[in-house]
Amino acid sequence: IDDVWATFDAQRGELVAAHWKRQGPTDPFAWEAMSEATIVDAKSWAAGLAVGQAVTGPPWRRWRACLPTEAVVVAEEFWHPQAVTVGRLAWRKHQAGHRQDHWALGPNYMRPSAAEEKLNAGG
Repeated sequence: IDDVWATFDAQRGELVAAHWKRQGPTDPFAWEAMSEATIVDAKSWAAGLAVGQAVTGPPWRRWRACLPTEAVVVAEEFWHPQAVTVGRLAWRKHQAGHRQDHWALGPNYMRPSAAEEKLNAGG
């Protein structure tokens, strides 16, 4: 698989989806982000998948019926990040001179929670 959408459930009938493409056939870690992670409507997004694109992530237990018949679902054993893979990717970045302040790490909330939206709407 060389063209994959990584996804997770954003609730409310939506997914967070990011598009990745393999950059070299001999390097299993040579992937390039083709899009930022974005919140999308699950059904309409799934219907628009291109032939040959694969999807990965836990939402496909629930949303598999929404996929076009030609869509490829990555094996469930690869739906979650594996510590060894994260470590290898981090080591490659470190070897390439990339450094980040570990104290600056934090969650990336893509939208307010439903409770926050309700509070902000005056409800």
